[in-house]
Amino acid sequence: MDTAIIIADSFFTAIISFLSGNISFLGSIIVALIAFWAGLKVQHNNYRDEYYKTVIQKRLEAYQFIESLLGVMRMTVYDETDHRQYHAIFDNSEEDFFKSRHNLYKAIARCTWLSHEMLEALSALDEIFYEIDDKIEKDRDVNVEIGKQYFRELVDAQRRIGDILIKDTERLHKVKSFLKSKRESYQWQQTKRKSKNG
Repeated sequence: MDTAIIIADSFFTAIISFLSGNISFLGSIIVALIAFWAGLKVQHNNYRDEYYKTVIQKRLEAYQFIESLLGVMRMTVYDETDHRQYHAIFDNSEEDFFKSRHNLYKAIARCTWLSHEMLEALSALDEIFYEIDDKIEKDRDVNVEIGKQYFRELVDAQRRIGDILIKDTERLHKVKSFLKSKRESYQWQQTKRKSKNG
């Protein structure tokens, strides 16, 4: 009987020894798989973070042109003779008037990085300027009068752009939602074009 107990004891000791050796081996494999997965996840997050930084940088560059545009548009002149205001861009030469919109066109050219709402506001301002373009002359007094006629319209457009700029700047870090809105905006425009052509 003692031999049977010794054999059983040796058998269980061998099984426990075998399992403990393999458990540590299995544990090592599991730890290695977890480390590999975590490394992939970190690498993916780093790539995404770098991509988001690039998107934010591009958006900041586009919005800097809008800031400069608003800076130019904030300069107004009060005419004491008729108590009316006009933007200082009408007080310059015809050539300077057209140059003053340089930042508007630079911003519109970077439309990929602007919110849909901002692009609409800039396009509306561009339409106002397009209407004014045909009226601008070499005569400063004529241009100042045009500036007075369009003062309220330009101020409203400027305020709308400024409000959107603040809102967009507050949401600048929300890259994922921005990209989603760009995709939805693009899909909507494609549908709109098809319905016009179809």
